[in-house]
Amino acid sequence: MEEVVFFDDGNVKVTNARFIAMQKTYAISAINSIRTKVFDETKSREFYKLIVFGLVLWGIAQLLMMNEDKGGSISILILIFVSIVFTIWWGVNEKKKIIHYIILTTSSGEVEALRSDVPGYVEQIEEALSKAIVYRS
Repeated sequence: MEEVVFFDDGNVKVTNARFIAMQKTYAISAINSIRTKVFDETKSREFYKLIVFGLVLWGIAQLLMMNEDKGGSISILILIFVSIVFTIWWGVNEKKKIIHYIILTTSSGEVEALRSDVPGYVEQIEEALSKAIVYRS
């Protein structure tokens, strides 16, 4: 019986007999089920945002305590403005790192067969695996 290829992009290959991903080969006959999982691996920057917020509060407190020193109050206003602009810019430009996984269930348990940060890619492979399992039946 000839192998039927359902997906092949050079790195990942799905046929009616096997699934090759991340230098590992899985027999399609050993796969009981397939599922995908999405995980947010974005690093938290809340600590640094709290530091900037603390600097803004400190600047406001210093500004409120200064009455007659105009030069000092202008420099504190500049510090507050720069801190607020930096925090807004940081929040807007923060990149999410979303990882998509393909998890195979076999008789020996679950295994993470593939991970990718490209959402459509994982769905294509999941669909090809489903077709391969149905073809095998």
